[in-house]
Amino acid sequence: MDKTEFNKAMEALKAHTETKRVVSKGLEALCSDFTIIDFDYKFENAYIHLIELAMSDTSEWIDWFVYENDFGARGMEAGYDNVLRPIVTFDDLYILMTEDEMRKNITDNEERYSGIQNV
Repeated sequence: MDKTEFNKAMEALKAHTETKRVVSKGLEALCSDFTIIDFDYKFENAYIHLIELAMSDTSEWIDWFVYENDFGARGMEAGYDNVLRPIVTFDDLYILMTEDEMRKNITDNEERYSGIQNV
């Protein structure tokens, strides 16, 4: 998934989440049964999982960004090797995830070729 496709998917998820928040507040005033909202969370989690699969996000950065970092509104930081930076935009998240994927590929290659000796 390239950055443009990723940004479109994340914009759709954010718009859906914002709408869900408004609907939830309205339903709170009417009743305490949130069966519809529970169904929606299942759908939302499935959508997040699909983006994670498309991005090879085995570290669950998207889940963290959506739920813990509130789509970047909390300004939480993340990174590697004690070099943390705020992850506040979809571009920030995309860069973090592609960096994560590169690091995993390097580690996998080091493990794969660690037994090979120069002859």
